[in-house]
Amino acid sequence: MAAFSDCPTVSANGILPRFQGMLEGVVSRMKRLLPFAAAAFACAFAPAAAAVKEDVAGYTAERSALAASLPVKIVVLDTRVRPQIGLTHRAIADERPRAPDVRAAALGAALAGGLLPALAIAGAERQKFHNWARDAFAPIKASGCDLRIDPSLPKAVSDAVRRSAWGASTPIETVFADGRGVDRAIEQGAPRQVVSLSSSLAPDMNALVTTAQIQAYAQTEGAPRWQREPVWRDELIVVSDLVEVPSKTQADIDRLAEQERARYQATGNAEKIRKLNAQGGGDRFDRKLALEAQRQHERNMEEALAGIWPLEVEKRMRADAWSANDCARMREAIDQAGLDLGRMLDALYAQQLPPRLDREAKPVSDDANGRHPHPLPGGIYVYRADYDQIPLGYRQDLLKVDD
Repeated sequence: MAAFSDCPTVSANGILPRFQGMLEGVVSRMKRLLPFAAAAFACAFAPAAAAVKEDVAGYTAERSALAASLPVKIVVLDTRVRPQIGLTHRAIADERPRAPDVRAAALGAALAGGLLPALAIAGAERQKFHNWARDAFAPIKASGCDLRIDPSLPKAVSDAVRRSAWGASTPIETVFADGRGVDRAIEQGAPRQVVSLSSSLAPDMNALVTTAQIQAYAQTEGAPRWQREPVWRDELIVVSDLVEVPSKTQADIDRLAEQERARYQATGNAEKIRKLNAQGGGDRFDRKLALEAQRQHERNMEEALAGIWPLEVEKRMRADAWSANDCARMREAIDQAGLDLGRMLDALYAQQLPPRLDREAKPVSDDANGRHPHPLPGGIYVYRADYDQIPLGYRQDLLKVDD
């Protein structure tokens, strides 16, 4: 990316004198904003490895007495299940964005031309992903299956605290963030254990991903900034059983192809093209519309005849699966998240989780079958079945509840 000092500035030459001062003021403000815009775009589009914080140790049995003295604040970040937008990716272990990310290069070129082109590209890109997430989630929301998580997940946490060796009488409070961050939801100046909760659907709608981040703040020796720097931190993730999509059969292919042929025939576009050809091409505008309709038909036929479902069709099928039978699949996934989260908390407090991995470690594989905790670098544990490929790096960028 070009240095901002090398970026061309706007010239006011040729502008009427009474507008020149105004334009110069705008240009001056744009130049001051460019570094901040670059930082924001780097966070939004570049891999998040550069923004990774240093390791913080996790909970240990030696800290049980300290844990008993700290009130537990359960912060529900999102009271309802939300979809992940699937754009902003925060790296976990060696996970990478699902497809090669060319946005950073495009933004670099745009930034070299000034702030406004970069803002336009970033805004358009985000709006596109926002629309995809909203459309994929629409059947779930319309069916009332964006279920609440605030009754069950906080209870799973509080029950696990009560079962621990130190939590029988520890004060526990549940706080609803209501769109605020954790820092604004609870007081920052007091000793505390904070358990922040969120549950969202993966970008392809194929699993519910639930997160509990646990951070403890206490005044200990050698910790002058204890109000904001945790003494210990653990991150627990639960991935639901996957929603599988039936394979596309030859009967599906034949049915979709016939539907597309019938649709195109009903438009009368083929006859329109024949008439235009008989007229030697006809009106240029009419010819352009007819050719575009024909190209769309060809694209639709290619999609119908393909051996796999398009991604957007798969998302719709999964949304229908989440919503079927009075949201049975979603209810099951939320119940599963609470049970699995409770199991992981029990194991954490009893020091029975697999060995913790620091940020530089390599992910480990095991031969255990079924759903169980998997350690990931950075002190993260994910409860899931072996070999599932659900991405974990999109959990912090969710569609808003009113969208």
